[in-house]
Amino acid sequence: MWRGHGPLSFVASIDCARLPKTALDIDLPEAGTLLFFYFDGQSDDGEALVLAEDRESRADARVLYVAADEKEAERGAPAGLKSYPAVPLTARVEMTATEPWHPSVRAAFAPGAPLGNRCDHPVCSQEFLDALWEFDDGVGTGSAATLTRCRTR
Repeated sequence: MWRGHGPLSFVASIDCARLPKTALDIDLPEAGTLLFFYFDGQSDDGEALVLAEDRESRADARVLYVAADEKEAERGAPAGLKSYPAVPLTARVEMTATEPWHPSVRAAFAPGAPLGNRCDHPVCSQEFLDALWEFDDGVGTGSAATLTRCRTR
């Protein structure tokens, strides 16, 4: 539950034993399952938003870990929420560029800048975003969608 807003939706699970450990630069469990929950606005018609740059809303997107020797209990969606359809996904490891609005980029280049807006730093300039777009064509397509989203803000 996101206190004052409503229940979180189950959006995905990841089997940790199937992840390519040697290719990742983050620590993840060797086995078990990660369960992802997110407040998607179904219960309040999109009024409240969970944003990475808004510390107050971050606690209302959750990742739960279920150890490999524990049994996961399937439950139905909370009242008022529609379940997402099950869609098996695959992934590949590729290098991507982060967006200027990511909290770590903002902390390094524009601490104290207003959230959700372009900061007054070259990392937020259209020229830099264009350079990332061109760079991305050579290393993968993962950040292309992110940069497209940035261009339309």
